[in-house]
Amino acid sequence: MRKSLFKKMSAAILSLTLVVGMTAAVPAAVKTGTDISNGVKWQGFSIHTREDKGEWEDALKKAGQVYNNQKDAFKSYGENAKISSQTSTNVTMNVTSTGYSANWKPDGTVAQSNPWGVTLNKILKIEKGRTYTISFKIKSTLQNEIKETKTRKDGTGYNVGTGKMNYVKHIHLKAYRNHEKDGDPAIKFNSIKATYKGASVLSKTKDYSNFIKLDSRNDDYVDVIASVTVPGDNLAYKQNTMGVMLAMGAFLKEFPNENDMKGVVDVKDFKVVAGSAALKANKVSKVKPNAKKGTMKVSLKKVKGAKGYEVQYFTSYNKSEKTYSGKKTVKAKKATVTIKNKKKIKAKKTLYVRARYYKTVNGKKTYSVWSALKKVKIKK
Repeated sequence: MRKSLFKKMSAAILSLTLVVGMTAAVPAAVKTGTDISNGVKWQGFSIHTREDKGEWEDALKKAGQVYNNQKDAFKSYGENAKISSQTSTNVTMNVTSTGYSANWKPDGTVAQSNPWGVTLNKILKIEKGRTYTISFKIKSTLQNEIKETKTRKDGTGYNVGTGKMNYVKHIHLKAYRNHEKDGDPAIKFNSIKATYKGASVLSKTKDYSNFIKLDSRNDDYVDVIASVTVPGDNLAYKQNTMGVMLAMGAFLKEFPNENDMKGVVDVKDFKVVAGSAALKANKVSKVKPNAKKGTMKVSLKKVKGAKGYEVQYFTSYNKSEKTYSGKKTVKAKKATVTIKNKKKIKAKKTLYVRARYYKTVNGKKTYSVWSALKKVKIKK
């Protein structure tokens, strides 16, 4: 059976998604057209360069693995890269090796790729509800000889070159809410394009979207432009920051020939430009519950030009964690709405109410950020 040049690492170890970075000192409220990434340093990470203080690499060593193990390819790991130069808009990463890590099944096939072993990222201060345009140019000199791993009589593995070369490396572009406890969840792009001399080099698979294909035989840069809107929700989006990442680790399930690649990745003209300011939150002016009828009259501050409103209420709310339960959402055309719910609106209960509105902006339905929560104690 043909195998790639990497160790069958455990799912537990490889589930680590490590993002190392510093919060940028850029004001959140900026003028339209401002590049919020200007002046923000790039942060690089790889398993072997230990920007996470060695957490990932030490876990691999504890599992019996050795970096670039020549004695046993089945107990070997790679992912070794480091930033060699950078400015605010440009960055160059020297890659000694990438293309080892994966989440393996017991039968030796790849269950899921693990691209987080080599990354470039920036952590940016943002305004919730605002749209940003990410743009940059990128090229690569990464290449590798395609190899097969064979098994010795003692069960150890060794690699044999096939004489065939691979020049293609796929990388993953990700905008995300940088909160490691929650798994650094991605923010969906409104749109994204990656082109080389006018032709698209963007693709996606079942597990990953936003693959950018880099071919080291090409003489020019790939142009990338993407639009992303930060959710205007203080409860769902707890941070005042957003991460932008280029993941350059292993995609062995999708592209098995991209293993043990060496070379340079070069990014230039990187910008994250702020679009029009988000629609400001309105206010929950008054809430009048009626426990006997099981109703609640909610009065909002009327917003000029609003096409409609949404009122949301919760049965419980944890202020320190910004978590809630029992969510209900009601749509309304006017700034005053009466909600009926005998199961929720009862005597001696506490509800938490917030609202937002929407307008038509450039022909599109655009929501404001959510208002602050209003605590409502229901009497008899």
